[in-house]
Amino acid sequence: MDSPYFQTDGLTVGYRQQPLIRDICLSLKKGEILTLIGPNGAGKTTILKSIIRQLSPLRGAVYLNGQDLAGMNNSLLARQMAVVLTQRVKTELMTCEDVVSTGRYPYTGKFGVLTQHDHDKVREAMELVHITDLAQRDFEQISDGQKQRVLLARALCQEPEVLVLDEPTSFLDIRYKLEFLSVVQQLSRRQHLTVVMSLHEVDLAQRISHKLACIKGDRVERGETIAVYGDYDVDGITAICLLTDFLRRKGGAVIPYIPDRLEEGYGLNREAVTALKEQGASLIVTVDCGITALEETAWARSLGIDVVITDHHECKSG
Repeated sequence: MDSPYFQTDGLTVGYRQQPLIRDICLSLKKGEILTLIGPNGAGKTTILKSIIRQLSPLRGAVYLNGQDLAGMNNSLLARQMAVVLTQRVKTELMTCEDVVSTGRYPYTGKFGVLTQHDHDKVREAMELVHITDLAQRDFEQISDGQKQRVLLARALCQEPEVLVLDEPTSFLDIRYKLEFLSVVQQLSRRQHLTVVMSLHEVDLAQRISHKLACIKGDRVERGETIAVYGDYDVDGITAICLLTDFLRRKGGAVIPYIPDRLEEGYGLNREAVTALKEQGASLIVTVDCGITALEETAWARSLGIDVVITDHHECKSG
């Protein structure tokens, strides 16, 4: 059996010696993606900050390839792990290429002078995330989606083994969410990059991740997405049954929603969302059969309900 490449062992995190989440045990093989899911304020960012040493864990340890991260010096850690947090980066008179270049600082001397090798790595990182056309653009003048790609390229410049992302899609519209996560997934597959991230969108998390970790109170429930969602060849209704059964066994307030007609234009609607809210739903599992699904999902989330949408291409009409 392969030993995990990234692992937390009995990790307990919190503030001022007050535990928030206890005994977190996560493990990933090289090249896998793990996503933390849970409501706002559940502690996703606290876990990630404890992993990257911005916060000191109250108990337990984090291991990378068998080595305790607590024993690594900052320079070595910066070469092993790269981070993209939710805080907006403030720059002054910096081009996108300048921002990406800061990712090479763990490899430069005290004066931060880049060699030709460093410049080559900057170019490679920008090519990987498809932003070479932004190289000379002012970082402050580009869109939020483009900024996230620039920050991802900066992280890749560090040549990390593990990438940590804290809700990287928070400021993005749906198009840029999908594009960004597609790039992350490709990096996992092609570069064997191990990714630990948090997302608020459960439906996106299930599409990209090898494993999910759901924060529930002061504990973390773990699972592999293949065990949760089954084979992608199953039809939409089967996917709903599999997912709903799993989440109910985990103690969630889950309500499945199946449209009256499984065809274009008959997906989730506001009346259904409102009715399900009145029934106490905290999570709706549905088939995406309409082009309005994204609007209705946003409406549900504004009411405090998460939505998981199965692939509408797998729906069976009838």
